[in-house]
Amino acid sequence: MGKAAELRRLRARQAMDAACEAELVLGLADDTPDTLDPPPDRPGARKGSWAPEPELPGVSQFFTAELAVVLNCGRRTAANLAHRAWTHREHLPATWAALAVGALDEPRAKVLADVLGLTAPAIARAVEARLLPEAIGTGPAAEGWRATAGPAASGHRSPGLLTHRDHVSVRRRVGWSPCRRTDTAIGR
Repeated sequence: MGKAAELRRLRARQAMDAACEAELVLGLADDTPDTLDPPPDRPGARKGSWAPEPELPGVSQFFTAELAVVLNCGRRTAANLAHRAWTHREHLPATWAALAVGALDEPRAKVLADVLGLTAPAIARAVEARLLPEAIGTGPAAEGWRATAGPAASGHRSPGLLTHRDHVSVRRRVGWSPCRRTDTAIGR
């Protein structure tokens, strides 16, 4: 029983470290505004495929490259980390708070940020309000999270709840067009 309890404590510390890392990343982003970036008509300006994806509003185009150097990882990995942190701060504050106290594990927080990151903040918070109690073990379906594949449960339920609330962002996320069936683009 002691090993299982220690594993739960370790998972909680990892969640708290992930929240701390997100806070530090956002602090670096806040310290790197886009005010000194070259204007569009000058050499070195953000263009086409050189623009980092996903971008953070008001943050320098060079931020993700600099973050990648600091973290010793790829630029895409750094951009994903920064975007998840921004999503937690701007769209999912309750998720971030649960992560910061170790009540929610990092894989579930990542899934919520990835699925809800392109939605309007109000819609993201509404879906978060439905899923978060279950994810942290206080909601009526919490046993379902533990009985299924954990984070995969949120990955399974989040798109359905999101589709119910915001068809436009789901279509934008999957690149919907009238020529493409949406039922094959979501969740498959």
